[in-house]
Amino acid sequence: MPLTTKVPVSGIKTKKSVLEVVETQLKSDRKNAYTITGLMMTCYGVKESDIRGGFTHWRKGLPTMYTQIRLALIKLVKQKKVSQANYGRGVVYWYGKVK
Repeated sequence: MPLTTKVPVSGIKTKKSVLEVVETQLKSDRKNAYTITGLMMTCYGVKESDIRGGFTHWRKGLPTMYTQIRLALIKLVKQKKVSQANYGRGVVYWYGKVK
């Protein structure tokens, strides 16, 4: 892997963090709640076939993405911007409180 020596400034200014991407998605679609894998597919275009089975079967880099989204959601829940609830066998997240 080559050593990074320079990066275009325009790329730095426009690239959003995982936290910003997740918050924007949840804020723009307040009628739906998402699982972490649902956010992976919606925000980053991950195919459902790439995330079937356990982490060992996932395409390279996707377990890391899952963790980054999970940590972003934990921060948003602590900031009380996002709510969470158990739903079926998973946990869902949505922007705001239940009305």
